[in-house]
Amino acid sequence: MTRKTVKKRGNSNTTKVTTGSKFEAKHHREVRKAAMKVDFQSGLLTRGQICDKYGVWRSTLSKYENSGDWAYASKREAALASMHTKMIQKYSEGRATYSDQHLEELNTLKDSVLNAKSKEDLELWVLKAEAVMKIIRSERIALAMPNEYKYIEQKNENVYRVEDALKELDVQMGQPKKEPIIDGEFSHSVTDNPLSPADVVPDSN
Repeated sequence: MTRKTVKKRGNSNTTKVTTGSKFEAKHHREVRKAAMKVDFQSGLLTRGQICDKYGVWRSTLSKYENSGDWAYASKREAALASMHTKMIQKYSEGRATYSDQHLEELNTLKDSVLNAKSKEDLELWVLKAEAVMKIIRSERIALAMPNEYKYIEQKNENVYRVEDALKELDVQMGQPKKEPIIDGEFSHSVTDNPLSPADVVPDSN
């Protein structure tokens, strides 16, 4: 009668204890069990995924669940809230990084346009600037960031600087942008060209 080799349950991602210290081996098991409990209570992974992650049998997971205060997905709401907070923080940090990058790129383009030594160089830099500005505006729209120099509540200093850089570069390239007309205000065309006496229609009465 031949003995069949049974494949042991395991996971290459799990941390293996290579020392012969029983204390370290026990500590490793306790740490792994604590981490497994966090994943079990958060409910973000299925039971099967937890077993695969930590390299344990389903029976071992059931043993932990029945012998302790483990309740599957009992802290899912808190885990989702924590994950949401971390995502928002990461998103905000990414926006700040992009804003600094955009400001640096715009200032570099502005210097290149202003320091062009010939008409050909100027035309080349203008084309490059137009392409880069379209990319920057697209990135800012994707990140829900302001991409126009208009009034937005609660602007921070960096938003003002990027908008000013966009506006100044537009002017240098000969493409000034019109500011939006606020309700109740006169447009520039009305104030710059007042009515003459010949334009006034006399009252029929």
